[in-house]
Amino acid sequence: MDIIADVLGGDAFNSVSLTMAINEYPLQYGRIQQLGVFKDQEEGIATRQVAVERYEGTLILVPTQTPGGPATQSKAGKRDLRTFSAFHIPLEDTIMPEELQGVRAFGSANVLQGVEDVIARKLEIAARKQSITREWLQMGALKGAILDADGTTLLDIFSAFGVSQYTETFNFSTVGEDIRGHCTAVRRQIEDSLLGELYSYIHCLCSATFIDKLLRHDQVKEALKYQESAMLRDDVAKRFEFGGILFEEYRARSPRLDGTTAQFITADNAHFFPMGTADVFGAWNAPADFNEAVNTLGLPIYAKVRPKDMDRGFKLHTQQNPLFLCTKPGALVKGVGN
Repeated sequence: MDIIADVLGGDAFNSVSLTMAINEYPLQYGRIQQLGVFKDQEEGIATRQVAVERYEGTLILVPTQTPGGPATQSKAGKRDLRTFSAFHIPLEDTIMPEELQGVRAFGSANVLQGVEDVIARKLEIAARKQSITREWLQMGALKGAILDADGTTLLDIFSAFGVSQYTETFNFSTVGEDIRGHCTAVRRQIEDSLLGELYSYIHCLCSATFIDKLLRHDQVKEALKYQESAMLRDDVAKRFEFGGILFEEYRARSPRLDGTTAQFITADNAHFFPMGTADVFGAWNAPADFNEAVNTLGLPIYAKVRPKDMDRGFKLHTQQNPLFLCTKPGALVKGVGN
């Protein structure tokens, strides 16, 4: 084991190199990250806390005045400051001597390559687990409540900003239900909550049951007849536009440690949010609790490997310290399909 320990002490296996390697793995689960909801606003920070300052400017109609008369005096907008802490998410794996057996013989020319193969495989597994966890946290931010892996609440964004969640109920089973009218109500709620901030379009991530009911509704089926060209290019059952909103089926799920399965969106639910905004969504990565990471800008994921006690294998440690926020949670609309 001494030879391999010496190899792991080389530059190829220091924490910087391993961290660079794990951040190069492609995302395995990342539709929200692919959409760029948070990624476009993502940045590294050198602390574990983020202070979010909101300034709500007051827009008024300015009356005319007689030339030379007193000007209308502007009123200051409301300013407030809230502090949030990044989430610490460590994950460890073990590399046993048996996994290195046969590639570590003294004088062997392929010792380094053999260790690299094992480390690379473990890093990829860790990257996938950290990636799905990252997606879970981002979905929580879009829902307004970020949950831990066991379902307990880590951060209630609505409570943090003192607003209530707006829910729009789609009564699909009701004869003559105006689905387009519900879409208009969602759009107006989002636009009012943005307080004048521009957006490009409204996206909706739906559970399979919600989107199935939506597609079966007569009003929607009639509208989709005129989208035949788009349907040829894409699977309309997964993504289509209706009522000024882009609906998309989102079926992400992941097993928990207790054997249960976490559904990212529960049955008959959908979540609406604006795209293309400047300051509505934020993502920050805090530094790892490694000596070498102190006071440095945080990275998405960190990795480090060290020998176990008595040189009986190695411990691979990965961690991420992210924070995802919606600073205008009133623009997060929940849809319920009955």
